[in-house]
Amino acid sequence: MSARGVRRLVALVVAVALVSISPTVATDLLARTTTEPAWWSATAVAAHLGLVAALARAAWTGEGLRGACWAVVVTGNALVLGHAVLAPPAAGRAPAPWELALSPATVGAAAVVLPLGPALVAGLVHIAVRGVLPLSGTWRQPPLEAVLDGLLLLVIVAAASVAVQAVRAAADQVATARTQADAAAARAAAAAAAEREHARWDAIVHDDVLAVLSVAAAARTGEDRAVAGDAARTALRRLGRDVAPAPVPLAGPAGLAGRLAEAAHRRAPGAVVEVGALAAAPASARLAADVADALADATAEAVRNAVRHGGGPGGPVPLTTVAAAVVDDVVVVEVRDEGVGFDPAAVAGGRLGLSVSVGRRVEAVGGRAQVLSAPGRGTRVVLRAPLATAGGGAP
Repeated sequence: MSARGVRRLVALVVAVALVSISPTVATDLLARTTTEPAWWSATAVAAHLGLVAALARAAWTGEGLRGACWAVVVTGNALVLGHAVLAPPAAGRAPAPWELALSPATVGAAAVVLPLGPALVAGLVHIAVRGVLPLSGTWRQPPLEAVLDGLLLLVIVAAASVAVQAVRAAADQVATARTQADAAAARAAAAAAAEREHARWDAIVHDDVLAVLSVAAAARTGEDRAVAGDAARTALRRLGRDVAPAPVPLAGPAGLAGRLAEAAHRRAPGAVVEVGALAAAPASARLAADVADALADATAEAVRNAVRHGGGPGGPVPLTTVAAAVVDDVVVVEVRDEGVGFDPAAVAGGRLGLSVSVGRRVEAVGGRAQVLSAPGRGTRVVLRAPLATAGGGAP
């Protein structure tokens, strides 16, 4: 519960306490058991209704509780003193003035706005004000009964103060926990964004910069140098696009299917592309733009690895297949080749193609990459990434 919720709850409780004495007040006034002037009774009733209205407003808005409670304290004491001044001396044992019915609400309101110690002092002050009635002769009460009434009021003060402080402490703990959770979520989001950015740039360095340098280093003829130049220009265009990407909030499955097919055929013209199931996915199956980018780029790198390494040293390029579909709110892309295969556990740590351009790139957007291979049995790279929720983000 928030601090405003606590104020609203406490205001409602004090308002109910005031309303609960209304039958007693109405009965005394209608039966004319009171001895003070009629104008005083009318003024007291108006003050009582005003207090209930002020507390109801505080319960509705969550504001103004402190002022309303102080009004209850002051009014409760003032009504008792007014009776002592305006009522004639009692003849014998007269019924208790109706103003005393306000005493529990008076001391309870003090417990709301004050800590326990000062609230007990405020309760003692009200008990002393009640003691003015016997001194003025307007009401007579046996000493033992007065002591018991005073102790009861102090118990009400202590119970109300402890209850209110406990509720406020619980609300403070909830607010602190919420603040800490928000801060932790913000730190996690910042760390995730930084990881995605690092993975993106690591992949760019591997896929573009290192690839271009490799082509340029191997160039021996004019035709080779022309190929290297084209590769360099393509890399520069991509770098420019990644520095200032166009914001695309969501991507459709059909668009991703086209990108996967283009990536596969650009790197392996003879590749088999099976993305019809993805293209036919419902229109509601949307992807976050960064998820679509990561899947397309990781697929391209997986195909490139199959072309470069699937046939082994000097061997032919193996048949490569790219398949994609939506399975249980997850986009699944599989790149498999019928090449020589390898032992994934034996890949050197400096090889970045699978770990960075494929693995980290997909993991950075909440997905997962799995490499399945063995010597002589080809290679399968399985990519999984979540669809977007209704709000546009990953689930």
